[in-house]
Amino acid sequence: MVLAIIHKREDDKMKLRAWLDREQMSVERFACEIDAKYPSVLKWADGERFPRRGMLMKIIKVTNGEVTPNDFL
Repeated sequence: MVLAIIHKREDDKMKLRAWLDREQMSVERFACEIDAKYPSVLKWADGERFPRRGMLMKIIKVTNGEVTPNDFL
């Protein structure tokens, strides 16, 4: 599977935390949605860690492409 970095303008970025806030979704619920551990998702949302490829694909799917790999940079 190839994971492409999607080029978006800086003002088009949707960080995971911003997406969670907008969707009124807790980190815990999002973790369940993508079958991830709560502490990991919390670190991704806080910008402390970068998700692995498999989790990135799940994040992209659940957020309908609004959160992309670039948004974690």
